[in-house]
Amino acid sequence: MPENDHIARQAELVASELFSEFFWEKVGPTNHDWPCEDQQRHEVKTHPCDVVYYYDEPYSPLRTYVHCDLKSYAKGTIQQAAVKAAAESLAKQIACADRSDDWRRLHVHEHVTYSVCGLLFVYNHDGEYEANFQSNLLGIDPEKLQLPKGARLFVLGPKEIFWLDNIRSEVQRMRGKRVPDLPPPEYCSYFHPQLIRRANLQAEKAKAATLETLTSPIIILEHRDPRGGANRG
Repeated sequence: MPENDHIARQAELVASELFSEFFWEKVGPTNHDWPCEDQQRHEVKTHPCDVVYYYDEPYSPLRTYVHCDLKSYAKGTIQQAAVKAAAESLAKQIACADRSDDWRRLHVHEHVTYSVCGLLFVYNHDGEYEANFQSNLLGIDPEKLQLPKGARLFVLGPKEIFWLDNIRSEVQRMRGKRVPDLPPPEYCSYFHPQLIRRANLQAEKAKAATLETLTSPIIILEHRDPRGGANRG
């Protein structure tokens, strides 16, 4: 495998291990291109797709599909221009995914109400990046991103990925102890607070940590007793 392919593969592996622990699921093919729906405006014939994950929303009867652009950068290549270009490209991908029959056929389940959002995942593969990643986002004008109305684009930088990976590692450690602190995954779910005037519509179905949860300062994993008791943790 060429070195560049190996480096790119690192982000894919990290994302796969990370998001599976937060109960995201992959859907459809990975690492493929699909036709652009607005070639004149986007100035490309196709868009790339690294991977699409999905989860069910807790507060609405929606399934969210997360169209990901996975970047694996060394310390010296995490630059404002590269991050801006990636975000602008991802915004175009989301705009086309929202209207593409090809993308829908490959990645969307039948008979579901859904939304599509974008995730720019910037992994630092050499572990040496210590600068303020947020400064790379200052040159991005949200008003100029070609996103559909109401669409969302999230960015996870090296610090956020490192923090989330620590959570993943700790959950697995607690579950793997001789006397486990956590039961198996099927008895666990991520906590979504009951909001005023907003019912938790899919409390049993929506087990995954949403993007809003993953980008919040606190992530709570709750679990029920595998023996069928009333105790919850």
